[in-house]
Amino acid sequence: MEIQTFFLALEVRQRGPGDYTAVTACISQFSPPDGEFPLQVRLPYLMLLRRSSQEQTETFTLRFDLIDEDGRLIGAPSNVQASGSFPADHKSLLLSGHIFFVFPLPGCYRLDITADEEVSAHLYSYDLEIGAGSSV
Repeated sequence: MEIQTFFLALEVRQRGPGDYTAVTACISQFSPPDGEFPLQVRLPYLMLLRRSSQEQTETFTLRFDLIDEDGRLIGAPSNVQASGSFPADHKSLLLSGHIFFVFPLPGCYRLDITADEEVSAHLYSYDLEIGAGSSV
C-alpha cells in the first residue's frame, strides 16, 4: 500500500461517499495568530491510499510523526497510529481526519506518515514552515 496524495487544509467537508470539498487546501506555511509558542493547532487532512490488489478486504496502519529540520522527532504528533481497512473490490481509498500538532518553536518541520510499517513500509513526507508572525 502507498500514500498517493496527502494534504492539510483549513476545512475538509464530506458531501457524500468519496466526495470531499477542501477549504484552503495544501497548507504548508503558517504562524500562530498571537505569535506565541508552542503553537498547538488541529488541522484536517485528506489522503488517497492505493494498493496493488483488490481481491479481499485488507487492513492497514498509518503512523504520524512530526520531525524537525535536524531529523529529530519533536512536538506532536509523535508515534500516533491509525488503522483502517480497504474494502474488497477497491484499489483506492480516500481518508479524511484531523491531526493535532504541537510546534515548539518557529522553523521548518515535516510530517512523516509511515504506511504499513510492519508489512512493507511506505514513507510519505509533508513539509511545513512555521513562522513567528501571525495567521494560520
